[in-house]
Amino acid sequence: MEAQPAPVPEAAPAEEVELTDAELAAMGLSTEPGSASAAVDTSLKFSGFADVGFISPALPTSSEFNGAGAVNRHTSFYVGNLNLYLTKNLTSSIRMMGEIRFMLLPNGSPDPDSATGQLINTNVDDYTDFGRPIQWGGINIQRLYIEWTAYRALQFRAGQYLTPYGIWNVDHGSPTIVPVQKPFIIGQQLFPERQVGLEVLGQFDASAHNSLGYDLTLSNGTGPVSTYKDFDRNKAVTGRAWWRFDGFGELRIGGSAYYGRYTAATNTAGLAEDGVHVKYTEHIQSSYDVLSLAADLKWTYGGLLVQSELITQQRKYIESARIGALNPLLGEYLAPNDKLSWGAYGLIGYRFEWFGVMPYLLVQRLDTNDAVNSGRTVTNGFSAGLNVRPIDALVFKIEYDEGHFPKGSLISADPVRLIQGQIAWAF
Repeated sequence: MEAQPAPVPEAAPAEEVELTDAELAAMGLSTEPGSASAAVDTSLKFSGFADVGFISPALPTSSEFNGAGAVNRHTSFYVGNLNLYLTKNLTSSIRMMGEIRFMLLPNGSPDPDSATGQLINTNVDDYTDFGRPIQWGGINIQRLYIEWTAYRALQFRAGQYLTPYGIWNVDHGSPTIVPVQKPFIIGQQLFPERQVGLEVLGQFDASAHNSLGYDLTLSNGTGPVSTYKDFDRNKAVTGRAWWRFDGFGELRIGGSAYYGRYTAATNTAGLAEDGVHVKYTEHIQSSYDVLSLAADLKWTYGGLLVQSELITQQRKYIESARIGALNPLLGEYLAPNDKLSWGAYGLIGYRFEWFGVMPYLLVQRLDTNDAVNSGRTVTNGFSAGLNVRPIDALVFKIEYDEGHFPKGSLISADPVRLIQGQIAWAF
């Protein structure tokens, strides 16, 4: 007779561990009936991204572009972005979001008040280190808003937000961007990069594979201090609509529009007509209306990425504010002209599974007229490189850039050639 195996004892029931109210509160949770934060993590979260890189001119020493702007004469390493995100759920439907960029600037930037190309020097004595010199930098508030989600199709934001247009401006973190540099049309800010005001946005599913979304904003528009002051009564408006289809990879097509007025002004104090009271007089330095239109497309299929944006901007000056200045080079008084700019870029790349390697090619064009003459400046360029993403949070980039200008323009007809590299990571 075979021996029967010993019966397996039943596992003891898991002991239930109850957390105290204090322990739940420490995790940002609450179990009080009706509490808006019930089962919601209300702790403050920190994350962000950073990058370092190098830029090297690939130009002959005789080129007129040597030393011009960002075209260094010599290969240089640099610290690029250090952006910190701060997010917090106030309730299950209300949250805040902030993004701060820490910078080494303004140290080393050209002094706008210097006619000799003098660079700004931020060396100061460090009182905590026996007065030894230390260089101070600055910070830039990229975003800061509070958001209420009533429904997936209806959300509200108030504060400073990235202008909802196209692809590149919203997905602006260096680990998510394929090339090292922004395209010309993004860097020229044919749309404002960010605005302060109100935003309404949402999305909804039209069918199993089709989604629709929208953004509407009302803001101060652009200006010298548009983050906290508007110098005119004309609020800027932005609108965007997009369609996404995920039945064959993922295809997203969108259109955007912006209309607003730029005004720069000063207020000076003086005596009123009665000779007793103080009166403030506004002096308009510059004012013009801006209409920007854009279309964008992004398609991903497996490792394939195809992305493109087309942007136009019309700038029309208010006649009473068409204030010019004496040009010291030409010896003429020049008033600013109305301006029409447009441009486009196309990006294609393919990411392989092997170490996340993506070869890519970017072609672009920017066509704009000068602010003070009727001539036009056309810039054509292309970039070719490798984007390597061994892990989701880390990216290596190396690329060759070349830009061309038309013959006969004030800018040299010599091409600009650069080699750039970048290491970007998220944290």
